[in-house]
Amino acid sequence: MHAGTFALIGVLFSNQLEQIIHALAGLGTGALGIIAALAVLYTAYKYFQRRRLFNDLKMARITAEELHQKQQAGENPIILDLRSLAELERNPLLILGAFHMTIEEIQTRHHEIPRDRDIILYCSCPNEVSARRAAQILLQKGYRRVRPLEGGIDAWVKAGYPVEEGAPVRLPKRPAVLEAA
Repeated sequence: MHAGTFALIGVLFSNQLEQIIHALAGLGTGALGIIAALAVLYTAYKYFQRRRLFNDLKMARITAEELHQKQQAGENPIILDLRSLAELERNPLLILGAFHMTIEEIQTRHHEIPRDRDIILYCSCPNEVSARRAAQILLQKGYRRVRPLEGGIDAWVKAGYPVEEGAPVRLPKRPAVLEAA
């Protein structure tokens, strides 16, 4: 079936394909080499850009099992769900006791987050990119006990740990307190 589809596309666009081949042949191998080199450079640039992002965001993470053990031991970490409202509508499950904040709110409301407790951040994006970015913001603001949840909400749900469903709970506002970094 796929072969038939490709054959049909070839028949329909044969004139255009011939024109492209003749145009490329007219440019010569030098132009083709330049186009290939540009494609390789662009691919390398995107690869190194992605590597730099992951190196910038490299930090200690916490697993779902470790977080669950902390909760079972009676520790009371601040758990922040960083998913967008659209993502929360699509998947309304929250880690039990989690609060919802956006990355923008992390920037503006960071002083409302207690510094004397572990802060666990999670999202549903690949490689915990949003959670890592938010953790970087908090680390730059002087927080030291900040870790993204490895695998995010998906890892938590997959492990079968307790979740709650419903409207996300906002972090309660508290007055800014001057604390040592």
